[in-house]
Amino acid sequence: MMSIEFSNRLGLISELQLQAALAHFNLGDFIKAEPILFGNFRQNLYLTSTKGEYVLRGVPHTPWQFEHEKFFYKLLFEKTKVPVPLPFLIDYSDDIFGWSYVIMPRIKGLNLSDPKVKNKLTENDLEEISKAMGENLILMQELYWDFPGHYDPKLKSIKKLNKKYQEWIFYQIYYYLDLSIRYSKITHVDILWVDNLLKQGIKAMQYPFKPCFVMQDYKEDNVVLEKSNDCWKVAGIFDLVDAYFGDGETDLSRNMAIYLDKNPNLINAFFRTYAAKRKLRPGFERRFPIYMLKDRLMVWEFVHREKKVWWQGSPSLHEWAERYTSIKLPNI
Repeated sequence: MMSIEFSNRLGLISELQLQAALAHFNLGDFIKAEPILFGNFRQNLYLTSTKGEYVLRGVPHTPWQFEHEKFFYKLLFEKTKVPVPLPFLIDYSDDIFGWSYVIMPRIKGLNLSDPKVKNKLTENDLEEISKAMGENLILMQELYWDFPGHYDPKLKSIKKLNKKYQEWIFYQIYYYLDLSIRYSKITHVDILWVDNLLKQGIKAMQYPFKPCFVMQDYKEDNVVLEKSNDCWKVAGIFDLVDAYFGDGETDLSRNMAIYLDKNPNLINAFFRTYAAKRKLRPGFERRFPIYMLKDRLMVWEFVHREKKVWWQGSPSLHEWAERYTSIKLPNI
C-alpha cells in the first residue's frame, strides 16, 4: 500500500500504520489522514476514523516530551477551565512507526496559522481575539504550584529549580546568548546591552510571586478559536512542550512580540484584558524587558540555527531585540 509523506519530520506513513495506531487505542477504522501545514516542527497530522476526528503527534523531541505535555494537560483540566485535548493517548512503543506517538481529540475551532482563515477576519474580529487571548492566559494561570520548576520524568512531577528564580532567568538569558554566538554575530556592544538591561531590572526581579503555569510559547498559532453569539473565545490550546511553573508575567512576551510585528494595535487589547484581572506586581515595567529579552533570545538563537530568519536587513542582536524590550506598555 502506498505511503504518504505528511511532513519531513514524520516521514512516510502508510494507511496500514495509521489503522494500527487507531486499533491500538480502539478508536475505530481509518477513513482519512491530512497533513497539518503549519508549525515549526510539523509533528502532527489530522486523523479521521469511524469513531471521530483526532490529531496524531509523533517523533517526540525527547523521550519524555509526551508525558510532559500530558502532565500539564491533565492539571489544566483538573484545576482550570482551559479547554485541552484529552484523552491524550500515548503509545511509547516504536513498533508501528519507528517512533512513539500520541493520539488526541481534534478540538473544533479556527487555527489562525492558516492565512485563508485569518484573511477573512475583520479588524474588530482580531481585536476581540486578542482580548480572548488575554482572558485565556488568565485562566491558564489559575494553575498554581508550590514552587517554580520543570517537569522531571524521573519524579513524574515538578522538580524545583536549583537556583532562585531571578538567577535562573538570568542564567537562561546568558545561556541563549552563548548559544547565539555559535550561529550569529554577537558583538561586544550586544553583550554590554544585555548586561545593562539586566542590571536595570535586578531589583524588580526580587518581588515575590505565586508560581503558576507558564506555557512559554503562548501565541495565536498554538490555540484554536471559536465565535459564539458574537463573542470570540479560545476553544483549545496545544503544544505544551516547553511548559513549566514560574512567573506568569513571562507569558505576555511572545504574543505581544508577534502583535508588534503584525498588528501593534492589538497589544493594547491583549495587555489591558490581562492586566485588568491579573494584578501586576510592583516593578513590572522593569521585569517586562527582561522576560521579553529571554523570549527574543530564544527566537534569535532558533531562527539563526535553523536558517529561518524572516526580518529584513542585518540588524545586530541589540538593534533587533530592543524594539521588543522597549514596547510602550498601555496605562492601566
